[in-house]
Amino acid sequence: MRKALLSFAIAMVTTALVACGNKTKTAGADTDSLSNETTADSLAAQADDVEDVAPADLWTVEAVEYQVRQMYKWFNGQVKANAKELGTKMDDKYCTGYYLLLKQNIAAHDADATGDMRFFGDETGCRWTANLSTPLTIERVKAELLTGNMARAEVKFVRKSDEQGEKGVMTFELWMENGRWCVNNFIEPDIFSDNGYIGMMEEYARNNNIPMEEEEPTEGAPL
Repeated sequence: MRKALLSFAIAMVTTALVACGNKTKTAGADTDSLSNETTADSLAAQADDVEDVAPADLWTVEAVEYQVRQMYKWFNGQVKANAKELGTKMDDKYCTGYYLLLKQNIAAHDADATGDMRFFGDETGCRWTANLSTPLTIERVKAELLTGNMARAEVKFVRKSDEQGEKGVMTFELWMENGRWCVNNFIEPDIFSDNGYIGMMEEYARNNNIPMEEEEPTEGAPL
């Protein structure tokens, strides 16, 4: 029953985000906790064909915001090129090693399962944006540095081809990994659990005895 509920929640993500439109709301979106804001006016000057300059110091909110803008610049280019499996490509390119390993282990466990018995079901990367076929205009990026090697970024976007100006908000938890900020979690309490998307993955893994990290080599085994 738990598996079915989890799969149902994943399947509902795309529908929920599309249906919410400008009603989509992420925890903290209307507060000042995300301190540094890149406004729509300043982002308007950073068109897709203009190269941003990467901040020299990675441990800044500017570096987090730069990484987020680069992710969606790449996304828009892939949409224009009619790329397939875009959600998976974004995961592989921009997510942490921990996230990708957990995703791989769950997929291996579910390889022989079908329908509601699979965690991922038919999801197609809706964590990044509910509509993977339409370019986005990034209206606002706000970021804050958390403890350790973590950061949080909130992105407000508008679909370029939507005459109604449908808006959405996505919030990411990022980890510093291999010299850049990588997405480790997608925070949307109204759609995912309180612990975000990776919290759902971890719960599913625990309930099905799926390893969440690489196993340590046995004594004497080659590294």
